[in-house]
Amino acid sequence: MYRRILTLTMLAALLTTSLFGIPLAVAAAHYYRADERIELERVADKAAIDVAADLFHGRFTGDLPATQDESTSLALYGADAARLGGRGPATADLVVQQALAGNTVHHLTLSDQFLVAVPIADGERAAYVVRASASTSEVYPRILAAWALMLTLATLILLLTWRVARGQARRLASPSNTSPLPQYGWATATSAPAADSAAFPKSIRPEPHSTTPRFASHTSSTVNVLSRPTPPTSSAQR
Repeated sequence: MYRRILTLTMLAALLTTSLFGIPLAVAAAHYYRADERIELERVADKAAIDVAADLFHGRFTGDLPATQDESTSLALYGADAARLGGRGPATADLVVQQALAGNTVHHLTLSDQFLVAVPIADGERAAYVVRASASTSEVYPRILAAWALMLTLATLILLLTWRVARGQARRLASPSNTSPLPQYGWATATSAPAADSAAFPKSIRPEPHSTTPRFASHTSSTVNVLSRPTPPTSSAQR
């Protein structure tokens, strides 16, 4: 019984922890990936602001601002989809073409890269596009760190549950809790100790129990009275 209680308790704790932990781990991975895309867009926005004035005044030399993260690459493309500077494909890829066509920021996630294209507008059309790219492997350390922390917390919860469940299972499986429950009810005549007749005076000594019903003696007395002959009545009494 002790082993059964402990096993069922730990299975319930493991199931509950998994139901909460696995969706939370997936949500954490999505959060860090989205945060990486937002950070990449911020870098592309800053680069677009820095080179916009030089582009429209003809002073652009082909150099883009340096990024703090060496794994992040920046490239500048013109309206003809040709690369004007930076590191990237020689011609505009899908995310750059979408930004040029819609004059809006576009994101694209490949198997190994995060891509962001930020347009530099000239009126209502996109004249240039800044493309930023970063490896998806850059976000893996953050995801793994979050998962390790969650796994540590889950392990601590299971250990605490095991200690509490072991004590409760030992208490429930103890012999004092497995003995049959006492039976409560009216005591029978055979279970009560016989009264010692010598301890009572003769006047109040209880009569022994008889198997003959009490009403039988009364009935026989009544029959005897009725069967007696009626004494004759004298003429004087008449």
